[in-house]
Parts: sequence; structure tokens; C-alpha cells
Amino acid sequence: MKRNGRFWLITVTLLLVLAVFLLVFLFGWLDSSTAPVILPETTASIPAGSVSRPEGLSMAAVTPETVQAVLATLVKPDAYSRSLTVERFWQGGSSTWQVQVWQKGGMTRISVTPEIGAVRHILCDSEQIRLWYEGSADRVFTYSPGSAALADTLQMLPSYEDVLALDPAAIIEAGYVQREGQWRIMTAARPEGEYLTVYYLSIETGLLEYAERWDGDTLVYRMTAGTADLAAPPDSLFTAGTS
Repeated sequence: MKRNGRFWLITVTLLLVLAVFLLVFLFGWLDSSTAPVILPETTASIPAGSVSRPEGLSMAAVTPETVQAVLATLVKPDAYSRSLTVERFWQGGSSTWQVQVWQKGGMTRISVTPEIGAVRHILCDSEQIRLWYEGSADRVFTYSPGSAALADTLQMLPSYEDVLALDPAAIIEAGYVQREGQWRIMTAARPEGEYLTVYYLSIETGLLEYAERWDGDTLVYRMTAGTADLAAPPDSLFTAGTS
């Protein structure tokens, strides 16, 4: 038993180290050219946008008390492609990344275009994470063990599945909201000591389409997704070293 406990402790530690490595070195989230988010303490407030229920639609009511059960029923498509715009804001500046995502059969292909620097290409599945840079396709870096759960982190997305594990008291508001003419499930949650994160999920696909993170009344993170193409991407995209 002691040996098994030690094995699992080592495995979890390695996964945590890998996640930190990906955030720091692959995406430059802590790059020296990017100022840290240092903002004054303020009282968190939910951004503008009324919460209501769309008329004429047969859907379960979504409230802070029921939203976890509703989110647990959502099923993401097995195959799709879409583009994301990820922005971070701090006092005096901001950074923007363009992210292209392809998903098929449990494998995720991600291409990240920063404002400065080479495009990063990533393949992620349950066994490995493979990384290479545009113009250097002959140099593929492989990291093991992989984890399908890291796909959101690699896309720089807050994972709405984390909401399922929250204390319900951390969920401040939830309901149906209309954004750009489409009804979406909105969940605003703030675990103790953390920023307020607002999630907007597609009712049709279960994909996260918008996300915002707020420090008080100050926006520090925003993600906007383009319309998902539900056609299966070609197999050629899921070969390491391809552009």
C-alpha cells in the first residue's frame, strides 16, 4: 500500500510539473516581456448582461443551484474545428493570441499565433503532447505522460468542467443569456481567493464560446470563439511536424 501511495504521489507531481511547464515555457504566460496582473483590490461585480430564459424553448431551468447538473449533461462534439482569440489585460498593456483548434477522435491539434514570435503547433492526446514551431517542423518535442484533460489548458481556456467540482456557494449567477443573437448558458463563479470567471456555453455544441475573467470591475482575460465547424478535420492535421 505504501508503495502504491508513493507511485500515485509521484505521478500526480509529474502531471502538475508538466502543466506548469506548459504554461510558463510553451505559451509565455509568465514571459518577461509581459507585465504581471497587479490590480487594486475591489469588490467583484458581474459584468452587464441580463439573465433570463428564452421563450419557446424546452430546456431545464438554469439557476446557480441547478447549473452544475445542467452542465454535466452537455456533450462536446467528437470532431470539430474552430478559431479562438485569447486576450490578457494588465495595467498599461495587453497581449493577444490567435488560436486554431481541430478535434477528432480524442486527439486535439492546436496552433497558437502570438503577437510576436513563431507559431506553435501542438498535438495532445491521452498519451503524449507533441510540440513544434513553424519553420522548424523537423524538431518535434515530446512530453509524456499526456492527458486529454490538458487540452483546455493548451488552448489557454478556462475549463468549464471545473465548475462541476465547485462548492455551489462559489457560483454567483447562472442562467440563459442572449449574446450575438444566440442563447447560451452563462455561469459566473468565483472560488474563494480567486478571480471571478464568467463562462458562456453553446446550448447546441456544449463548447465554451466566450469566457471572461474579472478582478473586481477590471477585465483581465477574455476569450472569444468563432463558429465551430462540426465536419471532421482531415487526418493529415494530426501528424506531428505538419503545418
